[in-house]
Amino acid sequence: MHVLLVGPDLEENLSLRYLASSLKAAGHRATIARFDSMEDSPRVLEQARDVDLVGLSLCYQIRAPEFTTLARAMKAERPARPVIAGGHYASCAAEELLTHHPELDLVVIHEGERALVELASLPALASAALEAIPGLVYRDGERLRATRPREILAELDGLPWPDRAGPARLLAGVPSAYMMGSRGCLGACDYCCISTLHRLVPGRRFRQRAPEKIADEMAWLYHQRGVRQYVFHDDNFLVPSVAKNLARIDALDRALRARGVRDVGLALKCRPGDVDRQVFERLRAMGLLRVFLGIESGTAEGLASIGRRQTVAEQHQALDLCQELGISTQYTIIIFHPEATRETMLADLGFVREHLTQPFSFCRA
Repeated sequence: MHVLLVGPDLEENLSLRYLASSLKAAGHRATIARFDSMEDSPRVLEQARDVDLVGLSLCYQIRAPEFTTLARAMKAERPARPVIAGGHYASCAAEELLTHHPELDLVVIHEGERALVELASLPALASAALEAIPGLVYRDGERLRATRPREILAELDGLPWPDRAGPARLLAGVPSAYMMGSRGCLGACDYCCISTLHRLVPGRRFRQRAPEKIADEMAWLYHQRGVRQYVFHDDNFLVPSVAKNLARIDALDRALRARGVRDVGLALKCRPGDVDRQVFERLRAMGLLRVFLGIESGTAEGLASIGRRQTVAEQHQALDLCQELGISTQYTIIIFHPEATRETMLADLGFVREHLTQPFSFCRA
């Protein structure tokens, strides 16, 4: 079966690329269609013309109208061809999407590699066949049906590497690749779709790949594609344990050296409380250039209002240490939240003023 996977690809969409590689490993054909804005619609519709199944990567609520508009156009051209949706937003709002958007046939809940392969292997998406596949919400006549939840995939190293079709991306002129060394998050912030997503299904929410397996993928990218910069999209590259972080970093460093990977740059995300001097000195020696810190608020009240379990002191310390070590940082301030007041907004701005050399963005929850 030929499956078209549609979604944003501004930062090498690893969700689509893992889906594509899983489909190919199962003997199917998979094509990725970049859909960064509505201007891409004519090209995506052209790519969809001869495919058997369309999968939409509906991660962001703000873009749902664009994806449903695209799906309607696809259905107008070929009404019988299945159009399915997945991703954070689709998983969290499956019933609402299927209730109000007949152009969508079903939604895959949570991670989709196994479900999509099983769907692509069906001769038709009939209700009798769908009910045997876990992790789906689908339309059966006038009714919506949900199959049993699919347990979280515990062993990430069994997945094929993401499909890296096309040339390596360039960041500041440097061949770069986006990586996932883990999936899930140890936090449970009230505003976050990631923690909500992982509560939808049973199993271990946070899983890590073996350092040696990560190094295998990095080494292939290094030697075969000339990659010299690796951007890790892990929600928690580090965990709340200095000893565990050092052991994992040392194992990764040894594995990279054994595979001839030298002089590379790294970028990652982490929580401020996990920024430890010893850990970050080791990471800097390995090539850490940039870190996105999950700060979100400059006040204890703001942190509490969104369920962010960290302290303002940890945030100051993390930014100061990174600046001292010459590691570029970026963070977000959720200045607008349900309990925001004039005083909390001014306090957030006061936090920003103490770190004016470090870039940030405003956000709302």
